[in-house]
Parts: sequence; C-alpha cells; structure tokens
Amino acid sequence: MQAKRAVALGMFDGIHIGHSAVISATVEYRDRGFIPCVLVFDVHPMALLSKDPPPELMTYSQKVECIKALNAEIIAVKFADIAELSYEDFFEEYLIKRLNARVLCCGYNYRFGKGGNGNTALLRELCGKRGIELKVIDEIDIDGEPVSSTRIRNLLQQGNVALANKLLGRCFAFDFPVVQGDGRGHEMETPTINQLFPENFILPKPGVYSSFVEIDGREFPSVTNIGTCPTFDGTEMRSETFIIDYVGDLYNRNVTVRLTDYLREEKKFESRQALIDQIQCDIKHSLRIFDIRK
Repeated sequence: MQAKRAVALGMFDGIHIGHSAVISATVEYRDRGFIPCVLVFDVHPMALLSKDPPPELMTYSQKVECIKALNAEIIAVKFADIAELSYEDFFEEYLIKRLNARVLCCGYNYRFGKGGNGNTALLRELCGKRGIELKVIDEIDIDGEPVSSTRIRNLLQQGNVALANKLLGRCFAFDFPVVQGDGRGHEMETPTINQLFPENFILPKPGVYSSFVEIDGREFPSVTNIGTCPTFDGTEMRSETFIIDYVGDLYNRNVTVRLTDYLREEKKFESRQALIDQIQCDIKHSLRIFDIRK
C-alpha cells in the first residue's frame, strides 16, 4: 500500500522564511502518519517559459541541505515533465494518483498547472471534492512588505545583504568550487579563495562584505570581495575571500561562503600599500561582526 504523503507545493527558489513556513507546516503532519515531502523542480520554471529567467538564489545542493534540515523528504521533479499539464491534471494525475498526496501545503500566492492557471482558490475547490486537506500559509511581511524571492534578489543587488538575510532566515550563501587565482593575496599576506559565479546565479552588489566560511564543520570569520579587483585592472567578476586564521589547501573544493554585512564599495586604490591598509581595516570590521553574531 502506497504511503500517504503531505506535500509542500511552491517554487522554493530561495527557501526564504515564507517557504520554510510552508515546509514546516507539512512536517507537522508526520505525527498523523503522513510522510512530509517537498516538490522540488530541477530548474526554475521560467528557465523553460521565458528567455529571461530570474537568477538563482541558491544552488541545488544548498536547497537539498535546507529542506533536509527542516526534516522533510524531497521529491525531485523535472519541470519539463509537468509543464504542459492542466491544473486539474496536475492535481489529479500527479499529486493524487502518482504521489498519493492526502495533505497539501502551499503559500497564499501559489500558482500551478499549464500557464499558471491554477491558484489557491481552485486548489481548495479540488481538494474539497477529493477530501484532501489543504493548508495555505498567509503572507509574511517584513518591514511592511511581503517576503518574496524577487524582493531578496533586489536587496542583494542593492548590497542590503543584512535585510536579505532577515527575509531568508539565514545568511545568503554560495558554495562554488575554489579555482586558481592570481596569487596577489599571498604576496600581501592575505591569501584568498577564488570562486566564480555561474551565469544563472544571483550576483550581489560588487563590493566588500563581512562573511564567514564553513570548512569541515567549523566556522571561520572572513572578508569577501565581489568584483573585478580594479586596483590590478581585473576584468572578470569573481568572489575572493580571505579566511581569517585558516591555513590549508582548498583548491577544487566546494566551499560555503556566507555573507553577513556589506562593508564598502569596491574601489581602485592608488597603491598596493593603500589596499593592504584597507584590507586590514576590513578584517577588523568583519571580526567585530563575527563576534557579535556569535
């Protein structure tokens, strides 16, 4: 006999506090004998439906980690496989017959089915006819505005990472592979790990951030520069992170960098020494923030 599932529905493209509320509501049904699951698409739907999809707020591995931390199982779905289903067929053929969903949880603005023609009112009607329990999470506001992935993207592009983190319920982070840099950090006694942003990933406002890095289960305070390093006439956009009090080889490893605060804009310094002096100020600032956060 197929297990009964409580299924969380949504885009889950950033796992912000609204998404977490939907997933947590689903997990509450475990005590009633339902398996709590989250429907996760392989790509953002707009990647197939639009020539200009929104940039991703997290990698797939980060999404899996967040959902597991909320104690829910993942149902991975290729969006192309369901994109042409009407909202009735998606509900009946996919959720009910294929997944044996007996509880559904979603946000107040959830859309589903081909063209996004289904909404929460229609979902409630369908659930009522089939005896399916539906829980809809109300809008969550922060500073008088709804929490949304679009708002978080805008905040990151404005450099307001502190407020973006408040909406996410955690620090914005990326976990890209460490690549070979130019070696200038070693020359200035502040060696950095270099990471490149994929084309489809959100690019925060260029500048210097306080941050911390997770390595083998331990957190290290750090300073992250996102930009092109104009002092040395760089052209390639990248993340360069100096990890305070860490010595080790991280090349080719996927390292998680979490941004906490925007410190200053990236600028071209008149000399190498001026840059070194500013980096030392940035390190002190980041250490103070790290200590406060703990």
